[in-house]
Order: sequence, then structure tokens, then C-alpha cells
Amino acid sequence: MSIDQAAQLLKVSRRTVYYRIRDGRLLTIRTMGGSQRVLVESLYGLGFQPQPFSTSASAATFVLRPART
Repeated sequence: MSIDQAAQLLKVSRRTVYYRIRDGRLLTIRTMGGSQRVLVESLYGLGFQPQPFSTSASAATFVLRPART
């Protein structure tokens, strides 16, 4: 995931994400284009807890659109 996405999920600034990368608390990889990506697994060590998806039918939402003619 991107640096920006990691910062949003952790509710910290981009600078803090870079500090945590430098300190070894977040693991990254480089893409073929040279971009740096944060490994999702490394977020768990910093307290990130993914939110479970609701499986109940009442949580489902539907958008009704008129049929095309």
C-alpha cells in the first residue's frame, strides 16, 4: 500500500510513516518504477486492526436504477 494509505490507516502523518520505516517498525518494498510501498503485515505490529466486514443481510445496501431501454 502507498505511504499515504498507510498514514491514513494509522491516523498519522506521512512524515511519521517515513520515520517508522527508517526505524524498522514498518517494512516496505520498492516497485519496478521505484515507488515505495508499505507491507500491510507490518501495520499490525503498530496497532492497526482491520475492521471485519458485516455478513448480515440487513447491512447490505442496494442501489436501484431504472432499466435501460
